[in-house]
Amino acid sequence: MSPTPPQDAPRPGALTLAVRSDRIVLAGLGLWAIALLLVLLVPSWHEGERGWWPWACVSGLALGVLGWVYLRRGRGNAAEANDPVSVPPAAAEKVEAAQERVEQVRQRRSGRRDEG
Repeated sequence: MSPTPPQDAPRPGALTLAVRSDRIVLAGLGLWAIALLLVLLVPSWHEGERGWWPWACVSGLALGVLGWVYLRRGRGNAAEANDPVSVPPAAAEKVEAAQERVEQVRQRRSGRRDEG
């Protein structure tokens, strides 16, 4: 039986992406807030058997705020929440190709500005 590498160790040749977890949680909070506004603005979405819909949005907001506070305080596993994420090599190639295309477009656009 061969020893398995630790799960935290990035694979050789893997691309790492820096992801801010607190911003992802904030985006989710924004979506829950929009959902709550929509549910409250459309009467048929919060009346009758759908009376629980606004409470689902409120619950999503409340849990999101708790998660955001936990991430911002940086305790426990949240201290590592903003560490780079390992991406498999196949996905890394696609990301690198997309980054190259973006750079090519930027160069073309900057060339157009110089000409004009």
